[in-house]
Amino acid sequence: MLLNKLNWGYFSKYRSQLFGISIITIMIYHFCEHALDAPSALLRNIAKIYNFGIGSIGVEIFLFLSGMGLYFSMSKDDNVQRFYSKRFKRVLLPYVLWGAVFWIWKDLIIYKYPVSDLILDFTTLSFWLKGNKNLWYVAFILVLYLLFPLIHKALNDKKPHRSIISFLLIVISVAATIALHFTFPKVFDNIEVALFRIPVFILGTYYGKAVADNKPFSAGDVLLLIGGITGKLAIVFEKAVLGTDKFPSRLAQFLYSLLIMVLLILIIHKCFVANKAERILGFFGKYSFELYITHVTLRTIMNAYGFVTYNPINYIMCIALSVIISVILSKSANKALSMKKTG
Repeated sequence: MLLNKLNWGYFSKYRSQLFGISIITIMIYHFCEHALDAPSALLRNIAKIYNFGIGSIGVEIFLFLSGMGLYFSMSKDDNVQRFYSKRFKRVLLPYVLWGAVFWIWKDLIIYKYPVSDLILDFTTLSFWLKGNKNLWYVAFILVLYLLFPLIHKALNDKKPHRSIISFLLIVISVAATIALHFTFPKVFDNIEVALFRIPVFILGTYYGKAVADNKPFSAGDVLLLIGGITGKLAIVFEKAVLGTDKFPSRLAQFLYSLLIMVLLILIIHKCFVANKAERILGFFGKYSFELYITHVTLRTIMNAYGFVTYNPINYIMCIALSVIISVILSKSANKALSMKKTG
């Protein structure tokens, strides 16, 4: 079996490529979101098929790899101050540079909102308070960064029974999310896009040790992969056979995303090694965060000006601009950091 030859170390080896695939699938998903409103029936049907089979699973991949990467970082250096400094610079510098442009443009110029709305949006508080999802991932990942030293302390490699602790953390997060749904449904509706994704972040943190140690897949790991396909099939059965949509699909995504990542690694390892495709994926992976914040904001601006992004030409323009701005953002942030160090 191929899984017998696969070990968790491949997640580190192909981390950039997985990040690249992640952001590409997210950009396609965002196009499909708008394509559901397209006048073309063919385009709407293609969007439905993509959303059903892949959907926003790129976010789960993002969060799994982020948890894994944070585990590496804090295991090498557990100084909390340095951890916060490094991580917040990685997110906040590009966000501040581009977020200021976007929010001023959107809130003050396009919609002429009051300055108080601009402050809430720029500080990302509007996601938690009002459910503004323009840049919800930034708001979410910043909170995860704040909490991560506690998560790492619970799951570091010196802790016995790491798997049990990890399982309990996932159960607690899911139970708390479900409790929020029943007690404060409006708050739940505002932020559920983030809350049901906490489990995959915890899972990525847990498997950070297995990735660092190049551990082979265990029988338990294979069971998780089986759980991923089972959860996906359960959603298919519910929607296609029962005609209902009650099971939280984001909750099923977190194991399904693990299965998808394993399949992607097998494909990359077998087909793309030393290939241009691998380098292209690596490029997208390198600028994945910048590509996220630029393309989701540019599509908002383009739609506001009537350049509908269910039009493939318009969306290609959106992505092309995102790539250019992302490279500039990354280089500007790195230059600002190097100037601060030399200064």
